[in-house]
Amino acid sequence: METPIDLFTASHQEEEQRRELARLSNFELSHVNEYFENCVVLGKLDPVVGNYETRVTTLLAYGLGGISVLIRGEAGTGKSLIMNATSALYWGDGVFTNEVDDVYTIDESSEKGLLTEEEAVKVEEAKRCFIPELQNVKVLVPMVKKWCEGKPYVYKRQRPGRFYTEEITLYPLPILTNLAEGNERMPVLGHEMKRRFLNLWTTNSLQQNEAIIRRKALMKQLKSHQIRTMSDDEIRLLRAYLLNAVELDVEMVVNPCSVEMSRYIPKKYVVSNSYADYFFDIIESVSKFYYNRNMTKDGVLFSSPRDNKLAWIVSGSQMIDTCLGIPFGVGRFIIDQLPVVTEYGGLSQDTRDLGLNVGQMADIMDNEGRAMEVDVLTTTLDKLVTANFIKQDRVSKKYYRSVEAQKESDINWSRVVDVASTFMQMNYPDYAEEYERLFCRGDGLEYIHPFTGVKMSLINDEKIRDDVEDDFLNELNKLFPNLSLNAIEHAVNYFKLHETIPRLFFVEEVTRQIGFVDREALGQLFDHLVSEGVTL
Repeated sequence: METPIDLFTASHQEEEQRRELARLSNFELSHVNEYFENCVVLGKLDPVVGNYETRVTTLLAYGLGGISVLIRGEAGTGKSLIMNATSALYWGDGVFTNEVDDVYTIDESSEKGLLTEEEAVKVEEAKRCFIPELQNVKVLVPMVKKWCEGKPYVYKRQRPGRFYTEEITLYPLPILTNLAEGNERMPVLGHEMKRRFLNLWTTNSLQQNEAIIRRKALMKQLKSHQIRTMSDDEIRLLRAYLLNAVELDVEMVVNPCSVEMSRYIPKKYVVSNSYADYFFDIIESVSKFYYNRNMTKDGVLFSSPRDNKLAWIVSGSQMIDTCLGIPFGVGRFIIDQLPVVTEYGGLSQDTRDLGLNVGQMADIMDNEGRAMEVDVLTTTLDKLVTANFIKQDRVSKKYYRSVEAQKESDINWSRVVDVASTFMQMNYPDYAEEYERLFCRGDGLEYIHPFTGVKMSLINDEKIRDDVEDDFLNELNKLFPNLSLNAIEHAVNYFKLHETIPRLFFVEEVTRQIGFVDREALGQLFDHLVSEGVTL
């Protein structure tokens, strides 16, 4: 069994040394994403497979942003795993036994014991609230509603033998909880209740299920230290880095890109008003995460275009789907399946034949393990049409992507950078030149993709590599002709990030990520990379 890693078991001096070392570390969101594959909870390796957007957004929004988060989805899709991994990284295993002063845990056994003077004191000392399953604390829903509004909950009770009413005030805390869809103990979560949480979704698909089963099988073949790609020390340092970000002392975060980014938030439905706030808060959380590389002046932390880009990658799709009132992941999946056609004064018969009708889309989704009722799917398609993400031909009733709709939904990152630069010149002229140099040109227009760890260009969204790397990949392509250049590049990048993993795990993970590939050739590529000593 793994030894539980807990920052708070270290001496005060050791903790301070680690926190100081963390300030000098250049962690990326890709390290946060990787942590979820390596998390150890209560002494046991308990990895989260898939659901990249939800797991990283949860860690940013709840941990750094102080936002109440409700993770929703079908039973068995990883909701509790994401909650446990997030809480363990910030505060250790004591969260699960209510032994951490910074976090107040409410479980099914808390309902009678919560509302006492002693418990009120614990709430006052805490900075977060952790509810393993929302359906287990139905009696406390009024308190949860008040807290999500940022208001204290006042509990009144008559003490035995006394002739007056005693009041206990419980001040609000950000909440992390989850709810299984269709749970009979709390079948309906009212609209207002939903709105008071940042709703994040875990998804289910054929590929996701295959990945989970494959990981479970590997854990029966390999020891924990063979599977993990982050060491205990790396996770401890990441935790210290995050706690530094949580305690960041700034008066406010200024986002020079916020008005421009607001153009891409769907505005058809009133729920957008609430989720716009959440999205801007997530951008702030990203900016806090990069506290040692962002610009802070006179108590103001400035968000960069890069921060906005990363927040969009991590939570943009969730935000859009929620604003449209459709299940997360479904919108992007539908859009990706539809053919792109050019609209000029109507569609020809040939063009109409390229589209997909509701029945055809339902078949595709069923084959991918994403089955939906036809009426629900029709409503989802109509909402995507209303938001101009897709088009429907009035004659054939088929759906497709138009070039115009595709361009309208894409963010013009060059414009975002220009707007940020102009904002700084107009509102913070003393800092504008430094901001421009750091974030609006050169290396400032590069970012590390939060899910792949690959260095990318902010403007054209292309991978950044030099001539030496191109030559290296081409040479490997000659040595391993059964592997495509894209597969080789992906495998090499994965190898650089996880040099210590065993051959079997490398082959399984790369295959899972890129789909069909020659597994024997992939194993030979691994052997070659090891023998050549390829490193970052």
